[in-house]
Amino acid sequence: MAQSVNKGDASPAVSHISGNLPTEVKQAIETVLHKVMARSPAFGSSISKHLIVTEASIVPKAEEASRTEARVVCEVTVGEGAASPLPT
Repeated sequence: MAQSVNKGDASPAVSHISGNLPTEVKQAIETVLHKVMARSPAFGSSISKHLIVTEASIVPKAEEASRTEARVVCEVTVGEGAASPLPT
């Protein structure tokens, strides 16, 4: 079941992230991307610090409306050399 959006509870740190997940979950997603993955030796970790989370939601599953799935949407600037964050 999808949760309702409550834009009034977004902290400034994650206010740019749309979607119906609680602020704490959005903060946890950002922490994993920017603090955990960026410091790990895992494949793609150098890119994770450049990802900008724009949406985090629980939505009905397209194939089975009775089930739900998580959706996290990120943006990144792609070009020659190192990736750079999108302007805010």
